Amino acid sequence: MTKLRCLPLFVSTFSVIVLGSPPITSSHRDTTALQPRTSTRTPVPERVLPHTIPIMNATPDDRHTVQTMEPLTASDQRTSVGAMGSGHANANKLARTLGCYCGIDTEGQDFCFLDEECVNVTACRSSTECPSGFRCVANNCCSTPLDFACFLACTSPSSCNNGNSCSTVFESCSLSQSNDLCGDAQLINSVSTTGSTVGATTDLATDCPTTPDGPGVWYRVVGTGSTMAASTCSEFNSNPDTEISVFCAGCENLRCVAGNDDECALYSGLLSTIRWCSELGREYLILVHDFSATSGSGGFTLNVWDDNITCTTPLDCAVPPPHDDCGGCLPVTTGVPFNGSTADATGTDVTSCTVTDTADVWHCWTADCTGEATFSLCGSTFDTSLAVYDNCSGLELGCDDDGCSLTTQSELRLNVTSGTPFWVRVAGYQGATGDYELKVTCTPETGACCDGLTGVCQDGTAAIDCQTPSRFAANTLCADLIPPCATPVSACCSPDGRCTESSAADCRNQGDTPQSTGTTCLSLTCPRDCVSCDPSSTMEGEANCGLPIDSVNGGCNTSPPLFSRIGCGEVYCGTVSRVDDTRDTDWYAVEVAEPTRFTWTVTSEFDAVIGLAATDPPGTGICADSTGSLDPFVMPALCTTGSVSTCLPRGAYWFFVAPDFTAYIDCGAEYEATLTCEPCRLGACCVNGTCVGTTEQLPCLNAGGAWSPDANCDTSVCPEACCLPNGGCVDVPPVECLQRLGVSRGSGTNCGLPADLDGNGGVSLSDWASIPACMGGPAMPVGTTCVIADLNCDGIVDLKDARAFQTSFGP
Repeated sequence: MTKLRCLPLFVSTFSVIVLGSPPITSSHRDTTALQPRTSTRTPVPERVLPHTIPIMNATPDDRHTVQTMEPLTASDQRTSVGAMGSGHANANKLARTLGCYCGIDTEGQDFCFLDEECVNVTACRSSTECPSGFRCVANNCCSTPLDFACFLACTSPSSCNNGNSCSTVFESCSLSQSNDLCGDAQLINSVSTTGSTVGATTDLATDCPTTPDGPGVWYRVVGTGSTMAASTCSEFNSNPDTEISVFCAGCENLRCVAGNDDECALYSGLLSTIRWCSELGREYLILVHDFSATSGSGGFTLNVWDDNITCTTPLDCAVPPPHDDCGGCLPVTTGVPFNGSTADATGTDVTSCTVTDTADVWHCWTADCTGEATFSLCGSTFDTSLAVYDNCSGLELGCDDDGCSLTTQSELRLNVTSGTPFWVRVAGYQGATGDYELKVTCTPETGACCDGLTGVCQDGTAAIDCQTPSRFAANTLCADLIPPCATPVSACCSPDGRCTESSAADCRNQGDTPQSTGTTCLSLTCPRDCVSCDPSSTMEGEANCGLPIDSVNGGCNTSPPLFSRIGCGEVYCGTVSRVDDTRDTDWYAVEVAEPTRFTWTVTSEFDAVIGLAATDPPGTGICADSTGSLDPFVMPALCTTGSVSTCLPRGAYWFFVAPDFTAYIDCGAEYEATLTCEPCRLGACCVNGTCVGTTEQLPCLNAGGAWSPDANCDTSVCPEACCLPNGGCVDVPPVECLQRLGVSRGSGTNCGLPADLDGNGGVSLSDWASIPACMGGPAMPVGTTCVIADLNCDGIVDLKDARAFQTSFGP
């Protein structure tokens, strides 16, 4: 439905409303086959007001041919924006075909604003002397295609038709289209439909060669599996110059399929026809838009058809699910089924229990009980595979292919401890995909709980509820405890790391080592003899395992700080211990002169914590800059290998290894640590005009940023919108802008969204402040106020910039 709405325009000493915009006669390029071509349209010479900067001849990359303009003669000059009032210019002035402006001056009088864009204006004394559709205002015939009762001075809802409200007193009413936005795209149910771009807004730039520079409206069509076509080529079109862009993958992930500018030899060479190979059942979005913001809007007939011949090369429009990568895992709740799909999933990993199950999605689950967890895909619709890990790119804790009874779905069980996080990978045998149901349940472990102080025992107690110094025996009754509950027992560690609970005497008799009185196997991890240091390794040389005082490599935990120096490729063999709440922490220092990717790998006879000891800023090697945390880090279990890898700029860094806080560890538990190095390339990452950090290229691109190699935020300046001498715009750093003889519009600006004056990624009334303050004067040099308001890069701030802002503002 067509309706009227209020759009913010600008605030100044008078009010102006745009009433019509006939087409510019100028050449622009065609994108029928996504390739440029040469147009034969002849440009009309343009004229400008005094004090404007002449536009240079356009480069071949410019979309419109622009002629060098000459100043008007004295008789051609019209009242300027800054001093309008109720005056008007002479009639019958020939200039660019963009229509006139009708409005109200500061004294409340009607006027017809005649700038260089008015065409063949007729002088008059009353409206009866004007052509049909024109009104005599201030002795000039002014076109009024919109409701003239709705002026800029919008002071109450009654000022706008259809009861629209006014958010400010400086608004105008304009036509809007119900399918103006992509999300409101109209489903085409027939081969022909009519539409209009009048009152529509301009969409953001896309990756199609037919960039939407002018207002447009949206349609939806379902693919037939054949070559489809859409065309505005019709004798019934009042829109003089259209473009068509076709997209897939939905409004949030617009992916260009094809675009066309000019292909209509029968009626008008400026209308459009586009063809593409469609996928059966795939929805496609069609954007019909004006060639430019000034080329003129109007009605059109859109015809859509196919050739009924199956085509075989449709564009891949598949969008991976949001949890396609481990880092984007979706959480699951214990006992609550999660229904999802692996359709369109990607991946490269392969689990240990099946083959070529590369298409995967990821989930996260944190154990909420100590006991047995069941991970199940029973009830899924395809041949699944299932694996559980201790971290992204971490250790595979369990894997299953066909664990569900009599089906090809997967199920596995793991012993878990409350509070421990797990990562769950859902995939399919030999790359199969489909709908799945993932359900995780946790059964608490129960047994006899013997209070080591009172000798009282309770059956059926959950392990998590049997705390030290109590002794827990899973799946056991109090009557069956050996030794009985009244006998003092403690944890007993064997050389191979097994833990039992017995009296100290029984533990020694079997050649094992009794632990402190009252300790249980639940409260500690027995050290294992699983690390055999190579004789060529460098020995840490810490005789007392760092307790009570670390005199070797306690790092920032000692005074003064002490570090073991490690070189790239060097292997260290060290020891640790933990008593009560004190543990040995070992710090290894390295310094590099170039950006380096470090890999820190540790195998230990204890539950370990390893990683990079972070500083802010990175690479200072000063304890005062320590953040007190590890980033990145992993926590490998005893007798397993853990590894972290990170790319860092030149500087001094510390790599860390220590036992975690879950178990008592006698001095002598060993580890083997290796630091490897390889070159990496870092650069400054700019997001929305702001440098957010020094990263590798891929993380920057994933964050939607622009990456500058071999630069950092201290020395790099992010690209800004640069107005070139030929009127074009490029996003380059200020230094490059000056080298191109251009004028930078300032930090945070970009050519793709010129009206975003505050650089926050959107256009709102807060961006408006600079424009009215600069109206009527030339753009200032770099560093002054007004250059940012020159939205069209023509060297002045005038009504064209106000109109450009209105177009960008949107509904």
